[in-house]
Amino acid sequence: MKIEPSLSAFIAALDQAFPEPPESLPVAEYRRRIAALAGQPALLPEALLVSDHDADGVAVRCYHPKAMPGPLPGLLYFHGGGWVMGSIASHEAITAALALQAGIAVFSVEYRLAPEHPFPAGFIDGVSALRWLQRKAAALGIDVARLAIGGDSAGANIAAAIAQQKQAMPLAAQCLIYPALDDYFDTASYHQNASGPFLTRALARSFWMHYTAGEGSRGRPEVAPLRHEELAGLPPAIILVAEHDPLRDEGRAYAAKLENAGVTVDFHAAEGMIHGFLRAAAVSPAAAGQLAWLASRLAARLKPSG
Repeated sequence: MKIEPSLSAFIAALDQAFPEPPESLPVAEYRRRIAALAGQPALLPEALLVSDHDADGVAVRCYHPKAMPGPLPGLLYFHGGGWVMGSIASHEAITAALALQAGIAVFSVEYRLAPEHPFPAGFIDGVSALRWLQRKAAALGIDVARLAIGGDSAGANIAAAIAQQKQAMPLAAQCLIYPALDDYFDTASYHQNASGPFLTRALARSFWMHYTAGEGSRGRPEVAPLRHEELAGLPPAIILVAEHDPLRDEGRAYAAKLENAGVTVDFHAAEGMIHGFLRAAAVSPAAAGQLAWLASRLAARLKPSG
């Protein structure tokens, strides 16, 4: 299927912001242009209660639906951006929408970024935030038995890696949105979508080099979760990938690997979509529909048992 036409304005804005290859730019300039693209923070719906927290030294923002009776399910969320850029603010439209549409409390994590803070800094921050949330769940009005972990792109990498840690259990679900799961850049989807749009093969390589300080994954599942071999007993997974995305095939491969290990998986390949498409939900009805699907699966997976 061709790229979804309603994404054209989103893609055009990216092309205008980056007339040259993004990986050729200094990290500070790349961050500046992405921040400019994001623009001013959107006004959050009155139906949400937003609060900021210190999760043992890690900044976390909570989006809590006001009308929902507690205790609520919770989702610990890690934003995308190649481990190099992005923030709580840059992904606020996604996290706020998931909170409202799924009827859950979403906790967005401001983890440290590379290259200033390469692996394992972001991973460590994620583990700290999860332990804090598990410990404080009752006080925050969260049902710890219905706590999930998730994120998009590089953030989904961190979420998947944490979900594989025995000490992270129990978790009710993992939600992985166009996840970056391996630094093997030779899949069919990497070749088919080497020139993007948005995420290119060269840019993905650049992100991985920053995150791993040039060392690659070296077979470490904490860096490349697709390489983890002991997947039995992991939390049920919701995995959303995009058709026109270099990362598509590793998301599909991880879904198959989880299913082979006996893990329940809700897998969906979004036709016509590109990497990062959820950030276009405000201008693309098709992207908004995919966001609604994701929220419905989260709501179903985190509903009370019995």
